[in-house]
Amino acid sequence: MVHREGLIPSLPTNIIIQLNNKQIMENEYHIRRENAILKCLLKNGFFWMNYSSRDCDGCYQERAIKFTDLEEFYKKEENDSEWADGPFSYSVAIQYPDGSFDLVDDHIGGSW
Repeated sequence: MVHREGLIPSLPTNIIIQLNNKQIMENEYHIRRENAILKCLLKNGFFWMNYSSRDCDGCYQERAIKFTDLEEFYKKEENDSEWADGPFSYSVAIQYPDGSFDLVDDHIGGSW
């Protein structure tokens, strides 16, 4: 099957549905994450993100990063996606009822 313009081959329907489901799941994740961040910002005026990364040599890093606005975080995440030499992730740090946060310990390791 061929796309209407005749240039792009069409995907079978089951693959399109799988892609749409993946996009929906990713969108839901980002909406939930942003909602948690905004709740922290409203409550505290800041939020903590736990960061984890691993490069192609097996070196890894974990640390907690404090942000004071959403745009600052998105710029950092975008910069990391451009320069990352392997997988990385950010997760919103959980805040306990006593006001403390579940932060990862700063750690760098692996083989150089």
